[in-house]
Amino acid sequence: MASYRRLGLGLLLLLLLLLLLLLLLLLLLLLLLLLLLLLLLLLLLLLLLLLLLLLLLLLLLLLLLLLLLLLLLLLLLLLLLLLLLLLLLLLLLLLLLLLLLLLLLLLLLLLLLLLLLLLLLLLLLLLLLLLLLLLLLLLLLLLLLLLLLLLLLLLLLLLLLLLLLLLLLLLLLLLLLCHVFSTPVAVSGRKVSLSLYYEALCPFCSSFIVNRLPKIFSNGLISIVDLDFIPFGNAMLDPNGSISCQHGQYECLLNTVEACAISSWPNVQQHFRFIYCIEHLVEEGQYTNWEACFQQTGFGSKPVIDCYDSGYGVELELQYKAKTDALQPPHIYVPWVVVNEQPLYEDYENFEHYVCKAYDGVPPRACEGLLLRTSEKEKPSKEEPFCNIGVTSSSAAGKKHKMELHY
Repeated sequence: MASYRRLGLGLLLLLLLLLLLLLLLLLLLLLLLLLLLLLLLLLLLLLLLLLLLLLLLLLLLLLLLLLLLLLLLLLLLLLLLLLLLLLLLLLLLLLLLLLLLLLLLLLLLLLLLLLLLLLLLLLLLLLLLLLLLLLLLLLLLLLLLLLLLLLLLLLLLLLLLLLLLLLLLLLLLLLLLCHVFSTPVAVSGRKVSLSLYYEALCPFCSSFIVNRLPKIFSNGLISIVDLDFIPFGNAMLDPNGSISCQHGQYECLLNTVEACAISSWPNVQQHFRFIYCIEHLVEEGQYTNWEACFQQTGFGSKPVIDCYDSGYGVELELQYKAKTDALQPPHIYVPWVVVNEQPLYEDYENFEHYVCKAYDGVPPRACEGLLLRTSEKEKPSKEEPFCNIGVTSSSAAGKKHKMELHY
């Protein structure tokens, strides 16, 4: 047992180391993602700076072009002035021509002024466009920064969630290991055979199923028990091939229905829930409402109804009859409880004690108090707690029900 504990602790340490390595790997991956995001940010900033430099170069080129234009205009103005001087010298000679030339010069000056104004307007428009572009670039930068911040926040949240999940997994593992190590390790033995020979409408059978049997499911004793239900009881096979039931028509019907339930749901946890539901209705005197058990247990009615309608249920009853007839010693009443082929007779209500006593492994905790009981039996009640063969209960339906066999 100590070696098992050390092995379990070693496994726990290995699991913890693996989880820590997973955490470190996740943290490294997240750091790499953060570094990649930072590099992307730097690249974006560099690209934006290059764009700004290109825009500035364009502005400088435009300004140079404007300066060249201005120089050309100035040269033109100088030339015009020279012409004016020449014209003034020639005024005396050509007054009429001078007047015409002056008019032309004035027109040229007006045109030049208009050109200058247009150039200025173009410059202003270019400046406005550049400003708008700069604003757009700044907005894009801000949006990119916000997106990156959101991504970082999401990554951090994911990291926190992963850490929380890992912590929860660690806690669950620790709780499971604590539970495993806190419970005693039992040496498994062979399961104890527990067979119940009963009939559906026997009040003592229903009381045993409803008030006694559920204990082995709640205290865990079912883990060492191989539970077997044989719903035939004190029924008899008539010479004409029909089955006579001790407590009337509904007992034949319910015996067959419970046999079909055992066949349809072989898992003992499942068919016991259905049988328990029917026998609980028997205790309350409402067994005619047995079909409500399909809804209460959540099991579909089709397999049981098909089994009953097809005649397979009667075949199952004949198998249970053969099993009941093969009992040694033969049963003399129901409920007839057998533990490892040994009948318990009238002490059937203390079946848990016999189960624990028959188990050849280390008994579970549920057996601790049961193994200490003495062999003294309780005082018998005024009414014998069983249904004898051939005695019809006062709850019978008045006459025996014949269920015809279908071959």
